[in-house]
Amino acid sequence: MRVTTLSDRDLIRRFLLNDRYFADYARGDLDPAHFQFTAWYGAEESGELRAVVMLYHDLEPPIFFATGEARGIEAILDQAVRLPRLSLSVHEEHLPIIGKFYQIEPVPMWKMALLPENFRQALESRLQPVSEHQSAEIRLKPRLPTGTWKLQRLDVSHLPMLEELYSLGGGDAFRQRSLELGVFYGVFEGERLVSVAGTHIVSESERIAALGNVMTHPDYRGQGLATIATSAVCTELLDRGMDLIGLSVSRSNEAAIRVYEKIGFNRHVPFYEGTAVRNGTS
Repeated sequence: MRVTTLSDRDLIRRFLLNDRYFADYARGDLDPAHFQFTAWYGAEESGELRAVVMLYHDLEPPIFFATGEARGIEAILDQAVRLPRLSLSVHEEHLPIIGKFYQIEPVPMWKMALLPENFRQALESRLQPVSEHQSAEIRLKPRLPTGTWKLQRLDVSHLPMLEELYSLGGGDAFRQRSLELGVFYGVFEGERLVSVAGTHIVSESERIAALGNVMTHPDYRGQGLATIATSAVCTELLDRGMDLIGLSVSRSNEAAIRVYEKIGFNRHVPFYEGTAVRNGTS
């Protein structure tokens, strides 16, 4: 197979649409805001593209995304991709190929997706309209202290609060740029941020977004706060014309999966993430 570098976004997009749900993040990375951080490789045979690999270099280790024929992915790994460490996003059938070049620790994941017609907005966040510049006052009924809680769109001024919350064990891929380019909503108890949902990617040109950075403070879990924040994020994304909102979640995280399914997400593609270390790398 002939391995080439790819720069034609229309060509890449057409190929990614063959694997629509699994390639959600990769499609979002075609947006100019993210494309600058990517490197794309294709494996061709008889003039036809058979496999595509993307490296996303704005995270460490770089993300390795692959789709298409296994033998094409093998050719790309053999001829073009030799980085010492990678963060994988791959189909199960590609693990043996990657294992020829890398020591891997795969983590089973689900690709879930929300289509506009399946969205079920959380009741609490419907009490008042949620917009980019407006907070929605909400009253929560579960085992929380009596009082009024606040659902609010977050901006860069909330960065210290987000970093404090994520320091308790979330937001692994969160950066200031995520907040500047994305959509984030938080639930506050008074002035304290206790739950948040956000995005990894928002691409209006590709009409696709990737939900992520969802976390609730350990003391406030089980109260439906993540459902409220996530619903608010999805409301704005769909209002902005997204055709698909994707996410990746561990297959063992049933609590998170229930939250997403309550809003209207469906499980579509089982796949694997994990760290890969090049054979012979100490």
